[in-house]
Amino acid sequence: MPSRSLASAIAEQVDSNKSAIGHEGSYAEHRARLTREIIERAPASGRGRLCLLGAGNANDVDLEALVTHFTEVHLVDIDPDAVIRAIVRVPPPGCAQLVAQAPLDVSGMFNRLELWSRDPPTPEALEPLIRAAAAHVARSLPGPFDVVVSCGVLTQLQLVLLQVVGDTNPRFAELREAFNRTHMRTLGALLAPGGAALLATDLTTNQIYPPLDHMDAGVDLGKLMGDLLAAGHVIHASHPGLLSAEMRRDPQLKQQFEVRFPIGPWLWRNGPEQMLLVYALEIKRRG
Repeated sequence: MPSRSLASAIAEQVDSNKSAIGHEGSYAEHRARLTREIIERAPASGRGRLCLLGAGNANDVDLEALVTHFTEVHLVDIDPDAVIRAIVRVPPPGCAQLVAQAPLDVSGMFNRLELWSRDPPTPEALEPLIRAAAAHVARSLPGPFDVVVSCGVLTQLQLVLLQVVGDTNPRFAELREAFNRTHMRTLGALLAPGGAALLATDLTTNQIYPPLDHMDAGVDLGKLMGDLLAAGHVIHASHPGLLSAEMRRDPQLKQQFEVRFPIGPWLWRNGPEQMLLVYALEIKRRG
């Protein structure tokens, strides 16, 4: 795939957010499920702090419900206009609990992509860059948080990597893995002791697996997920085994965090044309 400028790739993300305006209703089932999963992890005191990475328009969460369970909800995205659109939808006094954290590149690596398209780093050089990128994102936010949610942003980050660096780059596989590893580290770095992170991500789409458009009610989505993983009809970077392995491969991270079995999956109708199969990983910081 030919490379393009970072500015062009980000502009496409912004345009995607704009194109979702008016299609909030199509998110209803996904929004209800993800919101429920977040609320189940809220501190019982109701005084918790929540961070939503890749919040965008926040169509995939019910912000009015969330502010009844958290005193602060931080919306993080590279698109500040989308975050403002999300906040102004919430009437007072709840909107006062919403905090815009935008623009912020939650990959921590976008500024390197155009250089990497021409001169990619060696595998040996990547590890310190991964640690630095995760630390940079964590420092840019007022953590720690009781709950951190990656709101379907992982595949968006991977798309920008693909568009700017290109999959013919000799280091593309390593860079794709580096993006995942950075994201997992970022989630961990933002968590308070005893806190929980949810990495919610699309596993596949109707472009990859067209029958998603015509799923019968009551279909066993867990079995479908297993079948799709076995057949390889999934987005490679979203594979739950690969993501959970990122926390297990580092002895320090393995000691600090526990990755739970996948939650879900469930279906997400994203606008009039796109259907996705979504699941979440829970990452718990050991108290």
